Amino acid sequence: MLKRFLSYYKPHKLNFTLDMLSAFLVALIGVTYPIITRYTINDLIPNKDYLQIILASVILLALYLARMGLNFFIQYVGHVIGVKMQAQMRTDMFNKLQTLPFKFYDDNETGKIMSRMTNDLMDISELAHHGPETIIISSVSAVLSFIYLSTINLYMTLIIFCCVPFLVTVATILRKRMRSAFKEGRTAIAEINASLESSITGIRVTKSFNK
Repeated sequence: MLKRFLSYYKPHKLNFTLDMLSAFLVALIGVTYPIITRYTINDLIPNKDYLQIILASVILLALYLARMGLNFFIQYVGHVIGVKMQAQMRTDMFNKLQTLPFKFYDDNETGKIMSRMTNDLMDISELAHHGPETIIISSVSAVLSFIYLSTINLYMTLIIFCCVPFLVTVATILRKRMRSAFKEGRTAIAEINASLESSITGIRVTKSFNK
């Protein structure tokens, strides 16, 4: 199933690569901020090196603008990839529906099938483009932060990162509960759509009997 899911990225290799590169640069810039700020506060300001202070400020402003532009690119290109993947998934799903036997449609209401094609595939497409971006930004930020903080104070860095396993454990527990809640939510939405579809399609019959 994972191999089939990854196959939807193939038509978007270039945009996906640029998207991931932008995410890497965003993480890199995010780590660069505190480095320049620390250097400015600890060295440049006490020494009253105004020229270097102005230069550092210009660099920070340029990095901010660059990061803003990269975030816009990530959001725009990422959503384009997600929408195109979603369209292809819906096409494949519709083609698959045309090959299923009558028993499938006897066991599954039209509204639930529509919910799978619309709501569920939208969630999958959101994961498809936000997931890799988040993984790259989080991983690069964590690794670079650890390396930089280690050069300042190794022991304090180790103490700080000792909390990571605890945070991962908490996140895992919450993830299981959230997954269960999301599943119940999607099931409820599918039932609502099925009921709504039956009600709307039955309006003509209801009106005819009332008359």
